[in-house]
Amino acid sequence: MAEAHYHDSPDMFDSPDLFGSVLMDTDASEDGPREPSLLPIPLHELSLTQINGLDPYRDDPLLENLKPEVLKAYLDEKEVEKEKTVEPGLGPETYCTCGNCTKKPSLEESVCCKSMHQASTDQGCIVNNEYVDLILRPVMLEVSLRNVWSMDSNVLRDNTLSNKNYRYAAYRNLFFFLFRKNVKRKNYRVALPSCLVERVRVKYPEDSDNYVGFMSK
Repeated sequence: MAEAHYHDSPDMFDSPDLFGSVLMDTDASEDGPREPSLLPIPLHELSLTQINGLDPYRDDPLLENLKPEVLKAYLDEKEVEKEKTVEPGLGPETYCTCGNCTKKPSLEESVCCKSMHQASTDQGCIVNNEYVDLILRPVMLEVSLRNVWSMDSNVLRDNTLSNKNYRYAAYRNLFFFLFRKNVKRKNYRVALPSCLVERVRVKYPEDSDNYVGFMSK
């Protein structure tokens, strides 16, 4: 009778459903020793080690292997799904108490400085804080940008002192000014108060008046 040898390699499991695989020693032939063959077995007969070794995504295509047109369609679909899940922004009359907020495209961006304890001051709106004016000075933003470029020259599309890059540096510095902590979690983002965002855009505007806006991820 043939002796069964279970194989722990996930590559040996050839069924996506209820079967795993088993290596069976077939009968010896006249020309030589017995050779193992791969046979499917029911999933419930596999050991825990073998079940844990199964890769449920092994038949899924990798992004880098997709044809360009298929990849574009996939990314477009993801973008549409993202737009559908974004809740629309509120009018400033609904959430603003500092008097300087404006309507933003998403609910996540519709936040007033008065609703954030980090930005709440006795001076009224956070935009009146003297340190905000200091942070938004071009020379301060240039120093910040050059520091970022020295660590990773590819973090921005171009290494120019443009209004777009000034805004990037301003948002970054204002985040650390408000929250005063180092964030170790990758891709951690939080929306700045609407009034602060508007202050930055007024000082460093985009000619097209078309802004990327807050991206949660």
